[in-house]
Order: sequence, then C-alpha cells, then structure tokens
Amino acid sequence: MRTKDLLSLWAGKAVAFGCHAAKRGGSSLPGLLVNRLNPGFVKSASSAQPYGNVIVTGTNGKTTTARMILCILREAGLRPAHNRTGANLMSGIATTFVETYSLGGRPRSDIGLLEVDEATVPRACAELKVAGLVVTNLFRDQLDRFGELDHTLALIRKGLEKTPEGTFVAVNADDPLVASLGAAAGTKRRMIYYGWKSTKAADEGIEPNEWIKPSKGIGIEIKEAADIRHCLHCGNPYLYREVHYAHLGVYECQACGSKRPDPTVALIDYRSEAEAAGKPGGSVTGLDGPVTKAGGCVTEPGGSVTKPCRSITEPSDVIEPPDATDPGNVTEPAGSVINVATPLGPLEARISVPGVYNLYNALAAISAAIGLGIDLDTIRRGLLGFRASFGRMEVVEVGDKRVFLALVKNPAGYNQVIRTLLQTEGEKNLVLCINDNYADGRDVSWLWDVDFEALAQSRDRIRFIITSGIRAFDMAVRLKYAGFDESLITTDEDLRRALSEGVSRTPPRGTLYVLPTYTAMLEVRKILQRSRCVKPFWRV
Repeated sequence: MRTKDLLSLWAGKAVAFGCHAAKRGGSSLPGLLVNRLNPGFVKSASSAQPYGNVIVTGTNGKTTTARMILCILREAGLRPAHNRTGANLMSGIATTFVETYSLGGRPRSDIGLLEVDEATVPRACAELKVAGLVVTNLFRDQLDRFGELDHTLALIRKGLEKTPEGTFVAVNADDPLVASLGAAAGTKRRMIYYGWKSTKAADEGIEPNEWIKPSKGIGIEIKEAADIRHCLHCGNPYLYREVHYAHLGVYECQACGSKRPDPTVALIDYRSEAEAAGKPGGSVTGLDGPVTKAGGCVTEPGGSVTKPCRSITEPSDVIEPPDATDPGNVTEPAGSVINVATPLGPLEARISVPGVYNLYNALAAISAAIGLGIDLDTIRRGLLGFRASFGRMEVVEVGDKRVFLALVKNPAGYNQVIRTLLQTEGEKNLVLCINDNYADGRDVSWLWDVDFEALAQSRDRIRFIITSGIRAFDMAVRLKYAGFDESLITTDEDLRRALSEGVSRTPPRGTLYVLPTYTAMLEVRKILQRSRCVKPFWRV
C-alpha cells in the first residue's frame, strides 16, 4: 500500500473502533472519512484482490443473493471482502476494505463480494477491479430517489460499460429490463442468463391486461404489481406465456419478435422441504428448521438456534398470553429443494429460505459461482450452509415464541411476502411497520399497489394486525380499504410498544410475523438486540 493509503486506512480503523466501542454499527462512517481523505483508496484496495471483485445489484434480493454467494465462496476456500451489513454506497464499500486490511496494509481477503446500490453502480464499476456483475431485478422503488425504471436501468448500463473485457455478467432473463443489459454487454463480456425453464406450449399465453393469477398452493389470486408490460423496443404489449411474479416470466413481443433470452442457468422445478421429505405439509424438522443464528454460513444442515432471550416487554407492560391450547401455534414457511440445469450439468440444492423470489436469488448466486469457475458440488454445499440475512426471512426466538422478520419495501416484494405467509397453515399474528425515512423512500403511496386485498381474503386466519412506525396510520387506512374490519387493527406508532404487544398477544409456541420497511427493520432488530435476542446487525 502507498503511504497515503496506509494513513487513510489507519484513520478508518480508528473510526471503526470508536463506532464499535460506542455500540454503533460503523458500517459507513469509517469509509466516508477514508474517501474524503483519500478518494483513490477503494481503487487501490480493490486492485489487490487476486480474484477481482463481484458486484451484486438490483432492486430486490441484493443482500440475500450476496449472502448466498458468500457461503459458496467460503465453501470454495476463498476469503471474501464482503459488506455484510448491506451498506452499499461507496462509503460502505470503503469500510469493507478498511475492515479486511491489516494494520500493516496487507489484504486478508482474495476476492471482493460487494452489494452495490443501483445508483452507485457507475462509480463502483469505475473504481473497482470488476470480475463479475450480477443484476437481480428492477422494480419501482424509492421513486423520490431513483425516479422511473428507465433511469435506474441507464445507471446500471453505464456501469456495465465500464467493466473490463472478460467480465462475467449474470442477469435475470425473466425480467425484460434486466435481460436488455445483454445488448450493452457486447461480445467481450461473458453473459450468463438465469431464469425458469418454460413449461407452457408456444400457443399458450397471458393476455396483456390479465395480470391476476392464482398463487401456487394457496387458492387465492394475487394481483401482480407488474412494472413492465410493453416491449422495450417497439412499445407493443408483451405476451407472457408464464408469469412467476410481478413482470418476471416468459415473455415475447409478437409485433417485433423480441423475446426472453434462453436461460443459461434454468430452474427446472422446485418443491418445499416438506414435500422433499415426503411429509404432507408444514416445515421439516432436523434437516430444516429455518430458525438459526441470523445471517451466516453454517457447515451442517439446520445450523444452530438462537438462544431464547428475555422478554422484550418491560415488567409493567406484560400482557397475559392467550391460552396455550389456542390453535394458532404454527411453523414458519419452510425452504425449498431446487433442480437446476446449468452448463456444468444438473444441480439439486437446498435453500433454507421460502418464497419464489428466493428461488431467483439462488439462481443468481449459482450463476455468479459458475462465472467464477466454481464446481457444482461446492455450489451445492455452499447453498446448504446458507442462512437468512438479518431482517430478510430471519426467525428469532423470544421466550417460547418466534418472531419472523421479513423486509418489505415495494409492491412486488410485499406481494411475495404476502404469498409466502398465505402458504403457511394456521392463524397469523401480524405487525406491519412502515417508516418513511430517506432509506425507506419518502413517498408511501406504493402501499396502494400492494395486494392487501388478497390478504383480506384470509382475514378469518388472522388473529390480529398491529400497524406501527412513522406511517402507522397510513398503513391502517390502507388495510381498512382492503376490506379488514377495524376491530382487527391496532395502531401504535411506537415500535417497541407495538412489538411488545405483538409478542404478548402471540400464543406460546406461536409465531409473530413482523413486516417492516428498511429503517423500521433496523429499529426492530435494535429492540431485539437490547433483549439479547439477536446479535448487532454488523456482527451477523
């Protein structure tokens, strides 16, 4: 390292030490200082990674996909420099390298694995030594910050054009916007398309305005929040032969002939862990349980369970729990076993998190691993060791109950969380937390595009709903218009009180489902952290 790099590294480490001593995350501030003192630090630090750097970007699934890739890389014997806290701006990237370099200026990693905010992709691609770029999907999200999707796509395309020859580019073939990046990649980069293998005949299709479809296994129709319905080339409506969720599926334009590229990595089929174990329903035990220490890679199936913690309620706030014989004691959604066709041959793998969107995340991680030259057996073992990232399908034990945290931030993602909840049996206990801080997006009108009406169709399975956060009353109004009776809804803007009440009203051995936006999720985890239920997010 140059003297300037070394001095800025020491300054960053001093700030990181202070943040951790003060029990603050320190995931961005050290890097912010380093970038101010030495704008060339990231370029210098990243160039020392022998295997280069892999960038993961997109609207939904960045953190989970990156965590899956992390587990595969570790299984392959590599030492990744990874921004595990999700700090995905240039300050967070700089902090990652501050943490992974020794005081003597020696790298303790051999590959960078960096989740990157979509708007930051051009600068990241210019400063990093890029080995691969993974793009998950593009949905309308934080319109006050990103604007419309064509602007977000242009930012990623600009970054892609700055990557060197030979870079692998893994993109979602089922997303028309993301798949269009193939043209920008040209012939000097290695394209890897991933998606679902089509099962429909050529003459079958969904008409352009038929965007309501039955959701697998729940008997309820989900209104898809499709952001792209018209051809990017000629403007005519796409014909979708299959829709997996939102605008992701098998599409073509019958006017100009534009269509989905054939996936290089294709999902053939999937089944729940219960189906794979030959059980009639529910989650599997032993192989299975999704309750683990938050966000890590484990070496054995099942991992370790977070130790039960003391109640999050203060003694004066305790509410007597319902009778233990109440029928609402249910398990969380289980993971899946997937069968994937790859250029290296067939792959069967297990992922511990539920939801169709996590199948896509797994395909993205498999594609990245193949792009890096990792063999299928290592990929399978890496995915087996994956556990949910903090706040993303994370399950925490609170006494004899469980809290299931699922981050929500836009209509497409929220609809998939609703679908996942409805696929589980038993009654539901819900806390919906909506903030409108900068990191959440100031505009919460997107709540009206979420299909809460589908959730209302199962209102007889919902014991209670508590809305909380800065925009708790907006959330309550949306639920009222979705068809929920007001007697079912309680509103409390204070997250600690809302979480406390939710846990108290959840029966023993039951599950409380908490669906927060980003900053609300961090607040909820901080409450759980104070009760010693979870580790600080920067340590998971």
